[in-house]
Amino acid sequence: MRFQQVLIVKPLLEKLESGLKQAKTGLLVTWNNDDILLVTGCLQCSEKDEPKVQFQNFLPGGFHIGGRFGTSCKSIDDDEISVQLNEEKNVLVKLSSNVIQYEVVASKEASELLDSSTIQFCVKGNLTTTLPVGNGLIQIPSEILSNRNLAFCLEEKKLLLHDASDFQTTTCESLLEKTKGKQTVSGSSGPVKCKILRRTSCHETKYVPTIECNQNDQKVVKFPLCIEMLSYVNKTLPLNKLYDELRNSLSRQINSFNSCLRKETRIKCGVPKFLYFQPYGWCHPIAISYPSNKSDTDLLDFRKNTLHSTFLVPDTKPVFRRKNAIALFPNKESLLLANTHIGLPTPRIPDGKLFLVKGNYDYHHYMQDRMDDNGWGCAYRSLQTLISWFRNQAYTEEKIPTHKEIQQILVDVGDKPKEFVGTRKWIGSIEVSAVLNQYLGITSKIMFVSQGSELTNRGRELAMHFTNQGTPIMIGGGVLAHTILGVCFSETTGETRFLILDPHYTGGEDLKVIQDKGWCGWKGPNFWNQTAYYNLCLPQVPEMC
Repeated sequence: MRFQQVLIVKPLLEKLESGLKQAKTGLLVTWNNDDILLVTGCLQCSEKDEPKVQFQNFLPGGFHIGGRFGTSCKSIDDDEISVQLNEEKNVLVKLSSNVIQYEVVASKEASELLDSSTIQFCVKGNLTTTLPVGNGLIQIPSEILSNRNLAFCLEEKKLLLHDASDFQTTTCESLLEKTKGKQTVSGSSGPVKCKILRRTSCHETKYVPTIECNQNDQKVVKFPLCIEMLSYVNKTLPLNKLYDELRNSLSRQINSFNSCLRKETRIKCGVPKFLYFQPYGWCHPIAISYPSNKSDTDLLDFRKNTLHSTFLVPDTKPVFRRKNAIALFPNKESLLLANTHIGLPTPRIPDGKLFLVKGNYDYHHYMQDRMDDNGWGCAYRSLQTLISWFRNQAYTEEKIPTHKEIQQILVDVGDKPKEFVGTRKWIGSIEVSAVLNQYLGITSKIMFVSQGSELTNRGRELAMHFTNQGTPIMIGGGVLAHTILGVCFSETTGETRFLILDPHYTGGEDLKVIQDKGWCGWKGPNFWNQTAYYNLCLPQVPEMC
């Protein structure tokens, strides 16, 4: 066997076991270096479907279709892997025709392996091509990938890659040597930003410029292509092969664009947009092309019948909506901090397990939006944080409502009189639940606690909420409102710690201050007013695609 280790990501193995028992078949996604073969994902398809190369377009550079799974699949090449069930219904893994031993690794371990073994290149550029106007199929010409026309510029490294680059024996890892001081905690150097350059003149022309005019009555249209590409490159790859590696990754994106364009007509053609998503259990993103002239509603059938089916993702969550795409080149327009709990130390509880919010949220607190709500707006801010969670997970496109808009919603549902709008009056968990239902169509469960000293007895229920729903919780009581982002709960002792996001913070968007001063942090049972009653609003996740 060529590889010293064969690793399978745990969520993938669980998915394969379930799929094989249902007689599903498909392809396996792999990454490898000289010693390790890592199986990271699967795509459901039959042997009669499109060639493997078409499915490879879903993958970032560095990952490949490296095998099959199914009841009677057969590997072809020595380096291809197959997964099937034996007569005892246990998973059997083969490399070529030989049964092999494999190790199961968690998604986090697989991600750490990729971080330590590869460099992530985030490539950006605009390529404009000219297409004839007619009634035939739209295709981006292959000439756009010509060696002589393309180059990749690594500005931070002051390096230009082109087809004639010659770096002798240097490896890609040498690119990191100049930026060791910028390495992240995980040991990864972070993504390397790269620009695509395209030659606009003919390099054979060495003399006086000439103009040649060819008359042609054919109508053409300029077709802009916005490239945002991700490629995982092994650190041991010789630097003189990096150009070909990035060009091959770009070729996948162009092929994906063409697949997207086959469904379009020249009259109603939307420029494809390449997006990256990372469903649960995957240790790397996957790539999808969407036409820019189609809304998420227009793409519902494609997401449900093609994407969710192909990637064996339940169609009860909006995994492939545009809002859930990973930003390779994030803008810094948002003035709010997100996911402020990340980086906090874990509480020390014997046998304690973490149960945390799933997904992204924004931190809303006092004095934001030029609104002085100090002393009365804490529940409004907690509600805004809850709504931000549903926005960031693509369950809604509704904007974050202002205090006045929240008050108007409560008037519209008959909960408050008209005079309530524009006041500085408090709201509580019941009102928060009413607004979520009216504004977003989200239902909530209300948990009543007669006194704060009993909250520690609700650790198991809160752990179940974060396991099954994963939404942040608004809690109101003792004239204060907070947001619960998770619990650390011990099954053996019942001991509980609460991860609290405090909307009473009045300072600037300084994560260090917020964490160091406990505005976002773990709190014990004594944090709560022991004699006050509390109501908790637990938003429920709707089923939608």
